[in-house]
Amino acid sequence: MKNASGLTVLAALLTACSGEVGSPRTAPDAATLDDVAIIDGGVSDDRPTDAKATDGDSDDVLAPRDVPVLPITGAVCVPGAAPGDAPLRRLSHAEYDRTVRDLLGTALHPGTGFLSQQRDGTLETDVSNLTVPPALLAQYLDAADTLAAEATATPTALARLVGCAPPRDAEATCIDAFVGTFSARAWRHPTSVAERAALRRAFDAGRSAVGTVAGGARAVVQSALASPLFLYRIEVGEPAAPGADRVRLTPWEIATRLSYLVRGTLPDAALSDAAARNELTTAAQRAAQVRRLLLATDGRSPHADARDTLRRFHTQWLGLGPLDAMVDHPMGQRDAVRYPEFSADLVRSMREETLRFGDSLLFEGGRVTDLFAGNYTFLDARLAALYGIAGAFDATPRRVMLPTAQRAGLLTQASLLTVTAGGAVGSPIKRGVFVLDRFMCAPTDPVPGGVNNVPPAPDATRSNRERFAAHTNSPYCASCHARIDPVGFTFEHYDAIGRWQATDQGAPVDATARLELDGSSVDVSDAVALAARLAGSPQARDCVVQWWFRHARGRAPVAADACAYDDVRRSLTAANGQFESLLVALASTDDFITRAIAPTR
Repeated sequence: MKNASGLTVLAALLTACSGEVGSPRTAPDAATLDDVAIIDGGVSDDRPTDAKATDGDSDDVLAPRDVPVLPITGAVCVPGAAPGDAPLRRLSHAEYDRTVRDLLGTALHPGTGFLSQQRDGTLETDVSNLTVPPALLAQYLDAADTLAAEATATPTALARLVGCAPPRDAEATCIDAFVGTFSARAWRHPTSVAERAALRRAFDAGRSAVGTVAGGARAVVQSALASPLFLYRIEVGEPAAPGADRVRLTPWEIATRLSYLVRGTLPDAALSDAAARNELTTAAQRAAQVRRLLLATDGRSPHADARDTLRRFHTQWLGLGPLDAMVDHPMGQRDAVRYPEFSADLVRSMREETLRFGDSLLFEGGRVTDLFAGNYTFLDARLAALYGIAGAFDATPRRVMLPTAQRAGLLTQASLLTVTAGGAVGSPIKRGVFVLDRFMCAPTDPVPGGVNNVPPAPDATRSNRERFAAHTNSPYCASCHARIDPVGFTFEHYDAIGRWQATDQGAPVDATARLELDGSSVDVSDAVALAARLAGSPQARDCVVQWWFRHARGRAPVAADACAYDDVRRSLTAANGQFESLLVALASTDDFITRAIAPTR
């Protein structure tokens, strides 16, 4: 099925749909989408050949270099003002895989091989990561071809896809029904006459070329998956009133927002039915759907997709990506003499502890204060030995109480302490930068060019703190390190794999610091004391809200989001900081069901 001009049209539209945050909105109008919803006659085989596959979306987000200062801080809500911009969002690679799974029943995961564009310090759902360069376009076209072939490969598969096995004289009715049903699910809205006609033309061309219904059905699937209507969450909205500064989303666009927020896939039957009944317009209706989507059919267990979506967010927010490299290549990551127990299995245990802890926050009634000051965690035998906790442990993590003098919440977990360390010792600079960025929303500036940022060499005569303090004590470095180092020094009780230590080079560890929090200077004795301060800090609570807001909206919050942001904060406070209420609140604001007509800041 050759169509080079169709490839050109698709590439142009995908390029137009991809925009940075704050750029003019480029959503095509409904008529334009009807005209170019698919490539007539199928997908071109004339594809770019420079695609470079990677192992899925990268989640290595430790470095803060690309993290913008979040401009919501200090913004004031202006009632009636236009909401923040709702940029067009391409499906992330994980969302692509879950969507084709639910649409086609496939066990293939083409998204794991798609080109990654994710920059350090960002989430995979950030719109700035969701452009479509030529190499990724080629991979989309290949995936559409492969998935369509699988979906029509056997009579059983074809019957499952089409939903009927028509005799020749009833074929038109059967295929029209298939095109209507399939396109509505694939494109996540009731399709127009023009959209269905375009797919029907694709079917006719495929059937004519191959001589079978399977050939036509394959062309429909191939064309639908290559369409911007599948690859993007396009939101046209209801017709706007004259002079309006915003439009209300259609019920199906609201359903799509809800489903991808919670489960990262297309709406299920219950959500689609609610959209058809126009039962997603009130905050209470959306809150009920969020709570339903979080749970499996038993009404108690976490839904697998909701859990996976949460874990992907936590992996990126918490910068756990480097753990993957440590699992693949543990040798050389840590000094083998100092850390003989360091292994791929230990790193897997570290990662699972943090992700299981994150699960408990959302699915087991956890609160923001628990994020920082929780007195429990989830350990298996390897990690229990590292933490020095006695008891009966095996390969399955179980919930245990922490030694409160040494550990609390997330900050003292081995995963975070390991990714913010060097090969031999902890790094107060990495740890300080991490906490400032991820939990205080006070990211640091990039290292100026020409500055020597090589860590100080080990020195048996000085403690780790003394070496780093001397290294960053020059006037040229002090402007940044006056903020970074005090936070980082509170973690001096933890070595490069997160093990607690009372001494360093034979002397008692000094983990005290004076740092800035909530606009004041505060004294803390160590990381546990810092965690306690953060647990009660409005700045830290607001920072957690900002990262979740960014996950939900596909961009950092801006001044135009002040009203929605304030609503979310109030809801979180009213619910005593419960994480479930945070996710519910993000879907309950007025801006969740509208979009600004013109870009806002």
